Amino acid sequence: MAESPWIVSNQLFTHPQDHLLIREEHAARSSYLHLLSEEESFARQKSRQNFIQLGDRNTAYFYAAHAAHKASNTFRKVQRLDGSFSENAKDVRDEAIAFYQNLLNRENQAEVPDFPLSSRLTSLENAAICKPVQQEEIFLTLRSMKGSSSPGPDDSNPTSAFTLRYLFLDFSNWSGLHLNTSKSQLFLGVAPANTSFSQIIDIEHAPLPTKYLGLPLKA
Repeated sequence: MAESPWIVSNQLFTHPQDHLLIREEHAARSSYLHLLSEEESFARQKSRQNFIQLGDRNTAYFYAAHAAHKASNTFRKVQRLDGSFSENAKDVRDEAIAFYQNLLNRENQAEVPDFPLSSRLTSLENAAICKPVQQEEIFLTLRSMKGSSSPGPDDSNPTSAFTLRYLFLDFSNWSGLHLNTSKSQLFLGVAPANTSFSQIIDIEHAPLPTKYLGLPLKA
């Protein structure tokens, strides 16, 4: 069952416009993420059960969990600029150092936008800031808030989606780093699943656990 997403993904490389394969990949991915969630829940329950029985002697599970976490965050190989791969630990380290040295030492070619901001406040703006807060302002602000919210529009909406999309674009232009949307997923919290929201920012909406760089994010 766990191999299904990879099989379908490989088929999509040769038939990227096949809508049936796209639906199968989405179904397989949802099933795979569900299995990951069930596996994590089982591991948590098992650790609690062992701790009740063993007390402070229950270290085997935590060492195993640490080893698995370390393995999932370890680079096995890197690709050089010429397209070749290196799996030697020293070469991987040297390539990583060289990449970031080149990235951080080169001149930034991005153009920082010139925002039309004044260096000082006008007399009217200064007077508006310094005037005392009225009780009516406090009442209207509190009245506009929900029990567990802050002022402003709630839920996912097109304005928020476009703002987030432009934020990603500005970050890419200024830093030179790019978000890999094909390997990332969007979680909207308590907001309902909004297809148009995820389409605007071009990131797939999914329940927890979401993915980052192709790997599921776990607690």
